[in-house]
Amino acid sequence: MRYGKAAFNNDGTTEASVLAVKSVEDPDPRTFQEAVNGADGDEWMKASEDEIKSLKENQTSMLVPRSQAKGRKVLTNKWVFRTKTDSSGNL
Repeated sequence: MRYGKAAFNNDGTTEASVLAVKSVEDPDPRTFQEAVNGADGDEWMKASEDEIKSLKENQTSMLVPRSQAKGRKVLTNKWVFRTKTDSSGNL
């Protein structure tokens, strides 16, 4: 993951600088299958179930068969699995 900053010059050009670069060897899973089949699979499954429960309780989304969504815009989503750490990098 890269964090950067762009600056716009008076002549219309831009300058960019990279502030931090995360290792290419990212330990976090990229897909649901990687998450639940990996070493921490039980924890990722629990976190996924908790997230789905929260979405339902807060009524922020609902699953609908596409056949019932005719004439409406269907929003898709992508699960992103990230290990949360504090400012010192501790879990």
